[in-house]
Amino acid sequence: MCGMPDGVPSSLSSYSALKRQQDSRHKQLDRFEAGLKNATEAQRQWRARVQSKTVELETAKVRRSPLFVLSRIRTGADSGSPRARRPR
Repeated sequence: MCGMPDGVPSSLSSYSALKRQQDSRHKQLDRFEAGLKNATEAQRQWRARVQSKTVELETAKVRRSPLFVLSRIRTGADSGSPRARRPR
């Protein structure tokens, strides 16, 4: 090569190989970080949905409780009615 001492071309090729390897690893890291970000977002959404469904379930339980008591009272009252005591 023009004015280059022996061994320089091999060090340039080594440098190029190391540079390609470093670029490849940076791309791998970028993909990993993107996947991690997506997984974190999916987990956040999942947790928010679980929290929402938990609140919805607790609300349904609270609303159901008086209705359940009322239905038990009516069932008990119906069994004591004359209609239920008719002879066969």
